[in-house]
Amino acid sequence: TTGGTSCVFASMTPAVFGLAGRAGMPELWLSTIERMAPELAERLRARPLPRLRGFAGMRGILRAPAGPGWALVGDAGHFRDPATAHGISDALRDAEGLARAALDGSPAAWSRFHHERNDDSVPLFEITDRIAALDWDHTTVQELHHELSRAMNRGVERIRGWESEAAALSATAPG
Repeated sequence: TTGGTSCVFASMTPAVFGLAGRAGMPELWLSTIERMAPELAERLRARPLPRLRGFAGMRGILRAPAGPGWALVGDAGHFRDPATAHGISDALRDAEGLARAALDGSPAAWSRFHHERNDDSVPLFEITDRIAALDWDHTTVQELHHELSRAMNRGVERIRGWESEAAALSATAPG
């Protein structure tokens, strides 16, 4: 990330997160990391901590992605808990879909953008909410991550189709 800094987050259940008021967010964050990665926690304790931001979590939100004169991509159009760390992928996918719809401009293109975004997003919402609940065992979370990977690959295949369409259009363009 910027300037050689790193982003380190620690997930915890809502009950543990609720302890932040009593324990203090920095100590709760460090103790959570210490349980999973003691060496990392030691390195973090050796330097001044930046301002920490807490997020208690929330279920996914899916909004209409476009309307007359407006469009939404990324978290503006839909939000998933950051537990699976794939939000920027969604934003980039949606931006490409939006650009394709805007260039075409037809009602069918806008409808396709809406349906493709939902087809790719809804399965990810369901899986992400299950992962973010933190009520799984090791075997279950492995299965959930495999399911997440399969769902994401379906979106990747859609993007590959877009790339093939673009290459075909370039090959037939005059010039």
